[in-house]
Amino acid sequence: MGEKKSREWYDKFLTPQRLAMFNSGVHVERAKALASLVAAAKSSVIFEFAAGGSILCSEILSLLPKASYTWSDFSISALEHAQKQLAACSFFPNNRRRVSFHNIDIDAGYHNINFENVDAVVCVSLEHLEHDREILQSLPKGKKVFLSIPNIDAEDHIRVLKTPKEIQERYGDILDIKTITPCAGLFHLVCAERK
Repeated sequence: MGEKKSREWYDKFLTPQRLAMFNSGVHVERAKALASLVAAAKSSVIFEFAAGGSILCSEILSLLPKASYTWSDFSISALEHAQKQLAACSFFPNNRRRVSFHNIDIDAGYHNINFENVDAVVCVSLEHLEHDREILQSLPKGKKVFLSIPNIDAEDHIRVLKTPKEIQERYGDILDIKTITPCAGLFHLVCAERK
């Protein structure tokens, strides 16, 4: 099992090559599948935290072009890469006012974020966050939640949840988990609502 890493560590780790990797291969497969779930819920105001790559935002906005989207991460490297990648997307000129980018350390500042006007909250990086449960508990009741949880370890994974049962045990008292779906052999996609 890994450990919590600093903003500085991520800014060094997330080279352009690594960020490109996180926007390709199995990450595209995961983004397409998760985007389909968010689109099926007809979400119109979406907040993605600890985003890392930009591929999920791109996939969601390709399916929900009128949605308002907040992309956030605490890594400056990831933020700059996402801004550049999304600006190159064909949908972006029409959505420029609907997409906002924020440099947020969700682990440290979740209690300062107002999620009231958000339809859906999306995260693909809970395994990196120390306060995963507290962040989810800070969401208003009834809020739609879409998660991708890897079943593998890495040096920056604080925890590994390998099975749907482990996911249910960790988050089931906070979230009304509707579905847990395997994806690409590496992830579980979670559709839920805040209890």
